[in-house]
Amino acid sequence: MIESPSIGSAIDASEAARYLYNCGMNPPISTVMQQMGVAARNASRALAVASTATKSKALVTIAETLDTERENIKAANAADLAGAQDNNVDQPLVDRLLLGDKGIDQMIDTLVP
Repeated sequence: MIESPSIGSAIDASEAARYLYNCGMNPPISTVMQQMGVAARNASRALAVASTATKSKALVTIAETLDTERENIKAANAADLAGAQDNNVDQPLVDRLLLGDKGIDQMIDTLVP
């Protein structure tokens, strides 16, 4: 969570993502994309004024979350892969969708070398 003095609120990307994922009304993709764009714009404004220490803490938090949510990420990826195969997506593209422990470790290492 990043405190933003310029917009007067905290931005919690995981909470926003969870809301969009769990939204029972199944909004049109244009609505989801609009909401994501607004969230990204607000996050960029908060990051623009955040201290280096705050930005570093955010990166560490993201890395820790990737690690603790590893099994959930892999389960969601497996569902994506199954959906791609069920919809006859070309195999080379399906292969690129695969995300395992190695890929998650690479993401973590990029965030906190």
